[in-house]
Amino acid sequence: MASSAFQFAEGEDAQQLTRDANALLQQGWAQDGDGMGVTKTFHFKSYFKAVVSFFFSFFLLFTWSILD
Repeated sequence: MASSAFQFAEGEDAQQLTRDANALLQQGWAQDGDGMGVTKTFHFKSYFKAVVSFFFSFFLLFTWSILD
């Protein structure tokens, strides 16, 4: 996947970060418009199910942490 050059903060290892970013691009991520990050859109069959699942998972983790 060809893309324009990424922009990294001064002092960062640009070669390593470029390799890492390119690996994400090969996994379905896309470079953002500024060239400073990557984005990915997730699709759920039901928004309600996704939100309920998230809060239920959070509730379980919270409950287990109290019981310890």
